[in-house]
Amino acid sequence: MLAFTLGWGDLRQLTVADVVYNVLQDPAYKSELTEWETQYKKSMPDLKRIRRKLKLTQIEFASQFRFSLTQVREWERHKQFPNPIQRAYLQVTWTESDVVRRALSRPTDLAVTEPEESLTKYQVDAA
Repeated sequence: MLAFTLGWGDLRQLTVADVVYNVLQDPAYKSELTEWETQYKKSMPDLKRIRRKLKLTQIEFASQFRFSLTQVREWERHKQFPNPIQRAYLQVTWTESDVVRRALSRPTDLAVTEPEESLTKYQVDAA
């Protein structure tokens, strides 16, 4: 049997999604899943499966799809879980990885480099 310690700090870092996912992974709980729980479990992306389909290492996946390597490792170890936006992004990456790669390779004009002149005139003095 594997023994480990779990501190309050570790528990405080868990999100509701983390707790639900871990409960759903418990073999003793699988026989009692509700329809909602079954659907929720199915909605969690399998990052390792996505990486294998794309034939990428963790480092390559993180770099190409702009995740941190720590996020990728934590998700694959089920220590943390992607939020709903990240799950949607991973789903699109699973189904349309070429489109995502093309979109990420294009330069964008959405990046803010300098505040606009109109924004600076509304600054309030802290006096």
